[in-house]
Amino acid sequence: MRLVYLLPLAGVVAVACGGKPAPTGGEGPAQPAAAAGPDGNERLDRSIVPTRYVLDLTVDPAQPTFKGAVAITATVEAPTRTVRLHAEGLELATAQAEVAGERRPAEVRMGPNGGLALDFAQPLPAGEVVLHFDYAGKLGEVPHGLYRVEDGDAWYAFTQFEALHAREAFPCFDQPEFKTPFVTTLRVPEGQLAFTNGPEAGRSADGGVTTFTFAETKPLPTYLVAFAMGPLEVMPAPADAIPGTPLRILATRGKGKLAGYALERTPLLHAALSAYFDLPHPFAKLDQVAVPNFSAGAMENVGLVTYRETLLLLDGATAPAQRKMWSQAVVAHELAHMWFGNLVTPTWWNDLWLNEAFATWMGGRTVAEVDPGLEMDLEQVWGAQFIMLADSKKDTRAIRQPIRHGGDINNAFDGITYGKGAAVLRMLEAWVGAEAFRDGVRAYVRAHAHGNATTADLMNALEKATGKPVGAVAAGFLDQPGVPLVQMTLTCDAREPATLTMKQTRYLPVG
Repeated sequence: MRLVYLLPLAGVVAVACGGKPAPTGGEGPAQPAAAAGPDGNERLDRSIVPTRYVLDLTVDPAQPTFKGAVAITATVEAPTRTVRLHAEGLELATAQAEVAGERRPAEVRMGPNGGLALDFAQPLPAGEVVLHFDYAGKLGEVPHGLYRVEDGDAWYAFTQFEALHAREAFPCFDQPEFKTPFVTTLRVPEGQLAFTNGPEAGRSADGGVTTFTFAETKPLPTYLVAFAMGPLEVMPAPADAIPGTPLRILATRGKGKLAGYALERTPLLHAALSAYFDLPHPFAKLDQVAVPNFSAGAMENVGLVTYRETLLLLDGATAPAQRKMWSQAVVAHELAHMWFGNLVTPTWWNDLWLNEAFATWMGGRTVAEVDPGLEMDLEQVWGAQFIMLADSKKDTRAIRQPIRHGGDINNAFDGITYGKGAAVLRMLEAWVGAEAFRDGVRAYVRAHAHGNATTADLMNALEKATGKPVGAVAAGFLDQPGVPLVQMTLTCDAREPATLTMKQTRYLPVG
């Protein structure tokens, strides 16, 4: 999630290095074509579906470029001469398709917004192919894609891929419906550390470069892939803090001493969430990273959750209650994503609310349960009032809206998705009953674990669990903008029974 800051709390809930190079996938440069490439904002169809990524990146955070190689295994539905995917700001040295052990060079067409087309002289057959790329990219200092940060006397590299920035780090099918396992190798200057979504499987040093290999992940969409590299400090929690899941805090040099509060509260918040879903942590590890330059606020990357460092690092003995509440709310929000968004991912961005509204609702609910003295329930009421005011404007939008281009995706990360979406969920829970609602949520998560889902899938699960027309009721709040105004008129006549007339219209404030 990219955390959106709209309210004091409701918004809280927005040159390669030397040494051994990345391996190459074949000889000869990719051949540029004269024709323009596709627009990366246009949605890819499912005629070619990725099934596995093998990534190899060589990164020196002190340098402004990096090198990479990626092999993407994919299934081709029908014979085709053209493969469409994404890559932005990358210089492709080789682009090839491997079919039955034979490498075929591609003619490359780059389009706007990270659109990429590979054209082949002969059609690729239906079935399995492996796309191979060797490339170089820029390691900039703007906090999106793969970027670098100078903190103190050291450089670090971090990532922010949601929503459309994974394509800046490696060629990929950059859409949430394409969930695949990732196998990653990271090469960094000797003496530095490297982290990604999966647990470390091994490391070796050679020629001033340390190579880190990582275990294969569960299926992930590209926007949840993440890396962190540099002379990071690692603060582990006790082995049993989260049963079966290692928990660590990562921080830049000299800041690890402030990790204690997060290490203390994270297991408590996680336990409450795990109990609600009746499922353990769905991934192999949980690293939380404090990033000095991070515009998103926080991001729920599987196994490597990133935070603006002021939200994760604080002195529990001296920090005011409000800052503790914000910190716990953000952590709880990100942890809720492990089930809503990460384990079960929306098929497309028009259902972003399934990620962000649920994480906002569950985050606040969890903090109120774990630490009632912080009075999170009052903040939730105030947040709902604030969102109702924003939603009463004529130019507001619906929670669910058509996503036609990249701008629509970015616009969806706002208070309507987060705040109004969370308020609608609280309303539905109050209507059907907390236990019945929970049962529906549990059924939904289990049915779509490690896959994708839509709003219709959630509504079907809730209706089966509650026996009520949840979908029809929710649609009035999800698919149209505005706040309903109910007016009641009582008519009294001595000769007739009293009559109560009710009228519903859209509320519009005066002026």
